Amino acid sequence: MKNLPHVALYLLSLQANLLGYFQSLFFRCAQRYSQKVQHRTLVRIIKTNQDSEFGRKYTFASISSVDEFRSRVPIHTYEALRPFVEGGTPKRYLQTSGTTGTPKFVPVSERTLAACRRFQNINTFFQRKASPGLFDGGVLEIVSSANEGFMHDGTPFGSMSGLFSESLPQFVRLRRILPREVFSIPDYEHRYLLIAAIALREDNITCMASANPSTLLKLIDVINKNRTVLGQYLSTGDLTVLGIPIPASVEKVVSGVRSASTRCATWQTLAMLPNDIKLSDLWPRLRAVVTWTGGNCALFIPKLRQHLSPQVTILEVGYLASEFWGTIMLEPSQGFGLPTIQDTFFEFIEPPSWESGERDTLVLHELEDGKRYYIIATTADGLYRYFINDVIEVKRNGNGAPLIAFVQKGKGVTSLTGEKLYEAQVVAAVHNLSRQLNVYPDSFVLLADERMMAYVLYIESVSPIDTNEYACALDTELSRINVEYASKLQSGRLGPLQVRRVRQGTFDESKRSKIKEGMREGQFKSLTLQYAHDVSFPFHEFELL
Repeated sequence: MKNLPHVALYLLSLQANLLGYFQSLFFRCAQRYSQKVQHRTLVRIIKTNQDSEFGRKYTFASISSVDEFRSRVPIHTYEALRPFVEGGTPKRYLQTSGTTGTPKFVPVSERTLAACRRFQNINTFFQRKASPGLFDGGVLEIVSSANEGFMHDGTPFGSMSGLFSESLPQFVRLRRILPREVFSIPDYEHRYLLIAAIALREDNITCMASANPSTLLKLIDVINKNRTVLGQYLSTGDLTVLGIPIPASVEKVVSGVRSASTRCATWQTLAMLPNDIKLSDLWPRLRAVVTWTGGNCALFIPKLRQHLSPQVTILEVGYLASEFWGTIMLEPSQGFGLPTIQDTFFEFIEPPSWESGERDTLVLHELEDGKRYYIIATTADGLYRYFINDVIEVKRNGNGAPLIAFVQKGKGVTSLTGEKLYEAQVVAAVHNLSRQLNVYPDSFVLLADERMMAYVLYIESVSPIDTNEYACALDTELSRINVEYASKLQSGRLGPLQVRRVRQGTFDESKRSKIKEGMREGQFKSLTLQYAHDVSFPFHEFELL
């Protein structure tokens, strides 16, 4: 965290707040006229890109309406768009995992970079309204690197979370306590240990931020498992006591972190506790945690809440993908946000219609309250009618654009006998059982086993589990949520669900195996519902007998 004069930080904070306020006024005003704004957005994208290879192929120059665009341009996956989006000259690329195993590179223009800064100004304005004081102290932000390499032509590429971070208002960036060089450490276990060491030196952390709440749970787990060496580091400031290799570039920056003698007494007291140390024990001034709370991340929120004092607010990041920035959170303590209609053109289609082969889409003003849709996006940076395989839910809020929230990835659906079980249903069922049985899983995956014609839950948890009781309870809960599941189970077409507990560290080992195979840590997707034949990791070898 930079040591600027208090007056300078105050003025930067005031400037950002005023800018965010006025930008939010324009953003909210646009939502009232979403149909007209979306039409203008599409026309601008078409005209800007009419001379591109893709624009010439689909004669963008003669398209002037939404209907013409939908009739002339087919819906695309990334692989169909790859030759076009990777052949331009953007300011940078965002790298994300691809369905074929080859990474996707999403172009980012100067206009999009400016839009990201605008979005962050608005987000920050509403976050401060929801949790006053969250930026008064240090900000512990854990993200991937914004610059991870270069394309063949020298254009840099990196992560969306890194771009998200670099787009923050200056006064927030100045309050970050972690040097950016830390995120370049390749071994993620070593990286978390170093992050823990640096964070523990700072006593006045008021905001924590990470895309996934499991990241913060991983951090506190590392702290609890490494109490001795972390205590030595706090006392001496000597990085070698951590027992990990640290690149010279990182060591140079980290060695400049101020001493933490005032933290030693606090740490020694906490380290003697027989129970696990909690986040709020270490940072009692913490005001807010900014993270994803929807999709399968919802499962981790109750466990994260156990580490936080009652005054800490958990704020939703919003619908954010490498391909586009989906929503702005005007009420970040809730899960629904307003779509970024001035920058992205949105289309939607209901999952059953898509799965039956239909391709007639709806636009924002045609969406119905409470329904779920696949989202199809057209951006200024080369993604045209792009099917991202995300399912969102709609919440109507009067006239204008509806609120939307990410629910699950579209492929998080399995069906052994026609039950069509959705990942969101599984997450909800496990979440409900956490309260009913007081069992809070660290991680889990539900596999649809076609050989057994039954589901198998592999679960990792420090809580004691009666696997037979849990299996029966989960079957009951899934039957309550999904009537087709209940019907197939009752008829015997679907076998009883099985629960197999695995030893601690199994899911970390699964993640490590994927990273060794070439997957980037920042793009690791923890799918909680899959077909057994799609999973290569041998979970059965880690079962507790």
